[in-house]
Amino acid sequence: MSGRIAVMAKEPIEAGPTSKRVAANITDLRGRLQQRDISARLAALGRPLAVSTLSKIEQGDRRIDVDDLVALAIALGATPNRLLLPGDVGDQDSDPVVELAAGISATPLAAWRWASGDLPLPPQPWEPSRAPSARTQDFRERNRPHDPDRFDFDELAPLRADLGPVWEALKSAAIKAGVPTETAIRFMQFMQAWDSIPTAGGDS
Repeated sequence: MSGRIAVMAKEPIEAGPTSKRVAANITDLRGRLQQRDISARLAALGRPLAVSTLSKIEQGDRRIDVDDLVALAIALGATPNRLLLPGDVGDQDSDPVVELAAGISATPLAAWRWASGDLPLPPQPWEPSRAPSARTQDFRERNRPHDPDRFDFDELAPLRADLGPVWEALKSAAIKAGVPTETAIRFMQFMQAWDSIPTAGGDS
């Protein structure tokens, strides 16, 4: 080849479902604010993006890096998770799943629980086999360093048999009461964590 090095042309990586959600969420969170207002805020944050660039982002014609993502979240009064995930957990019985990666999907609520460090996604093929309670506790410890009140499954396990009927009554009462969405989400998070606590005879 007379000393020349052949260079393979890279095929462009198509925008995935998360990129599309981010674009839609930026438009939604911007609301009535003009793109020039967001551009000015980003400049103040040290991540200047022109109005034309913001327009391309919202139209899905330009991808953003993680530094821009965080700056955009701050400029929009949101969190990175709010840009990455659906803005509404909706009705869990009828909502479509959220595609997180190739072959990895979850309901909107499960996706938020995972991203918030509350509960892990289903086990992946590369993970070693573990008891659900140990896996959940390890996940929370790894992903919620700010939370001093993480569940201690070892302490709760002996109480499950005695408190089970009480817990089932509380679940039923909460559903019938029509509690606010945010309260219901926290309730369901604890409910799922409770359901992963092992019984006296082993994991449920």
